[in-house]
Amino acid sequence: GQVRYIAKCKIDKPWKFDHTTKQPFTVISILDLNQQPNCMQAVQGSDKKHLCCLCCKSGPIQALFRLDRTGFVPGEA
Repeated sequence: GQVRYIAKCKIDKPWKFDHTTKQPFTVISILDLNQQPNCMQAVQGSDKKHLCCLCCKSGPIQALFRLDRTGFVPGEA
């Protein structure tokens, strides 16, 4: 089967307008989720980076994500 997702991203800029975007993508795979007990566990992660260009350094850029589970089947949202 296949599962279609839409990844939504929001860039929160303090004291400025936020930037939001959406990107659809499809996962095509044959996998029996009944044989994968860890698929029902929640997952989260984060990363932080400092960018610089020559002598200028920006503030930190941080990304956070959370999913209530990692296994989805066609028709689920």
